[in-house]
Amino acid sequence: MESTYPVDSKSYDHSILYMVRRVKPEQLDSLDPMDPKALASRRDLTLINKIMGNHRWFEQALKPMYDAKLHALEIGAGGGELGTYLNEKIEFSTYSAVDFAPRPEVWPRDAMWHRGDILHYENLGTTELLLANLILHHFTDEELDALGRRIQHSSIQHIYANEPSRRTIHKWQLWAGCLIGFSAVTLYDGTISINAGFNENELAHKLGLKRAEWLVCVTTTKMGAYRMEAHRR
Repeated sequence: MESTYPVDSKSYDHSILYMVRRVKPEQLDSLDPMDPKALASRRDLTLINKIMGNHRWFEQALKPMYDAKLHALEIGAGGGELGTYLNEKIEFSTYSAVDFAPRPEVWPRDAMWHRGDILHYENLGTTELLLANLILHHFTDEELDALGRRIQHSSIQHIYANEPSRRTIHKWQLWAGCLIGFSAVTLYDGTISINAGFNENELAHKLGLKRAEWLVCVTTTKMGAYRMEAHRR
């Protein structure tokens, strides 16, 4: 079951134990990609995406635009799992990704890969669709504001973002991962990620998506996903 919040809602569910948003470095970001700890953590992340149903959500959410064949840009593509999955299901006009990591070996042949920082990425060009999976929670409020200003002055018409929901209960769910072998890096980074996640209409506001210009819908799930769809009016 999901909960849905209108982006301009001023009502809050006070039964939720809210936490102040805190962005801190995660251990995985400082590890060599071939470090056994990094490899174990990335395996855990693959499982976490499956448990949360993240890739399936993107596929289902994008269905209304299948025929549009949009120019898509994924930020923070990591190991390329989402882009590989979506390119097997959907026909895009172009699909590009930006990440600090090198291009994955399994990356789709016709998709583009750019190494670097999205905040300094200069090739938004004809991008119409922006995809973000478990990446925006790494950004400080100031960085989200800077990204939002770049989006406002771009050709981006649609944003689909899947992030951690910042609720205490999801920390308990994460630590239950001990029972299925989650690594110490995953447990630490997962806690940091939840602390840096979002609630209700926060992400849209931090990106500066104004009601007059954007139609925004936010949903949260029991498994800890915070999902935002935004469409330029």
